[in-house]
Amino acid sequence: MTKETIKKETTEIIKRIEALESIPASVHDFSRNVIIGTMLKEYKDRYEYLTSSKEFMVHFEGGGWNTCYGVNKEEAFDNAVKDFCNGDNSKYSPLVVKSVSLATEEGIASAMRLFY
Repeated sequence: MTKETIKKETTEIIKRIEALESIPASVHDFSRNVIIGTMLKEYKDRYEYLTSSKEFMVHFEGGGWNTCYGVNKEEAFDNAVKDFCNGDNSKYSPLVVKSVSLATEEGIASAMRLFY
């Protein structure tokens, strides 16, 4: 996800969390309270996921890969350049970051098989 997409989604999630938290608890309607509580937990979990650091796979020009962390693709790309290219992504660096993608267990396992 991009920084802009995350910003839009977190704004909407915050509005929904505030709306759900503003609903007064009714002692007489237990099932309604359970549903609202479940919805509130789902939105809070999604918000936490969107704002937390995730592992990204870094793909280099000419081949090769590694991993880095970031909240979004832009931050992960910047972190990869800083970590692997001495702070710039010029053609004069030994490594040039081509792209980053959200890491999955399957993707890392597949990339690791290249070493066997």
